[in-house]
Amino acid sequence: MLNRLNYRIGFIGWKFAAKLGFRLTAVIRVIYDKEANVFVATSPSIKNLIVEAKTWDELVREVHYVADDLLSFELSANTVTHNEYRIHDCAMA
Repeated sequence: MLNRLNYRIGFIGWKFAAKLGFRLTAVIRVIYDKEANVFVATSPSIKNLIVEAKTWDELVREVHYVADDLLSFELSANTVTHNEYRIHDCAMA
């Protein structure tokens, strides 16, 4: 039942919630850089998350991969997490 509950990364106690099996959520912000012709994703919740990709689908795949990897370092290798990343907006740069 706990894996149906969501808890935002960065909120107080989020690491403890992850160890209890809560699904972790994060805000991902995306801009489209017209000069470089790429999407760029960052997150205020996940330290060091910066992902760049030519297509939207590639960006979504890379965000999941990189975010999961960064969270495994932030938590520990023994913590199994259930993560959900929602990309809310896309601005033009």
